[in-house]
Amino acid sequence: MKKFEFIFRKIVKQRGIRILTTFFLAIFPSHTLKVFAQLLMLSSILPHDIERGDDEIILQYPIRKLELFFFEFLTGSLFMIIAEFLSISLLKSHLGIHWKLFIFSRDISTLPYIYGICMLSAMYLKSSFIVPFILLIVDGLLCETAWRYTSPANVQTIWGFLIGIGIFAIAFMLYVNPMRGRSEIK
Repeated sequence: MKKFEFIFRKIVKQRGIRILTTFFLAIFPSHTLKVFAQLLMLSSILPHDIERGDDEIILQYPIRKLELFFFEFLTGSLFMIIAEFLSISLLKSHLGIHWKLFIFSRDISTLPYIYGICMLSAMYLKSSFIVPFILLIVDGLLCETAWRYTSPANVQTIWGFLIGIGIFAIAFMLYVNPMRGRSEIK
């Protein structure tokens, strides 16, 4: 548990203002604002460190890439989950439990997708925010078509969630794979 505590403290110390900003932004009832807040939060943790090259400094501590990847994701997700609980309990108190569970699961199930695209963008395009932001805008524009049923940012069906989990898994494998660094040198 000491490793998770180390990561949690690092994130809170380095990104405290952004955490508060995104936390309060995620309390608003709009799904679009929640996705934007998730993008702000998740792009500012490990993807931001990768973009600047700071992840290699963190890895000099007794922590593995696997732990760093998941602990940073869990920390960022924890803040978003707490904000979602507050949003549902304060702003949607008139809804029944089934609607509250639907809204909660829809808003939280976008977290792996957003973290995955931020990680991939930071690793290969050196942009942890701009490219994912553009992808989310395009996704939002396409949601007026049949794409809304498979959209990983809108998550109206299981297919959108599975696409998001797939992108998260690809980002995980490419980050943790020790051969990634060797192929970049060539």
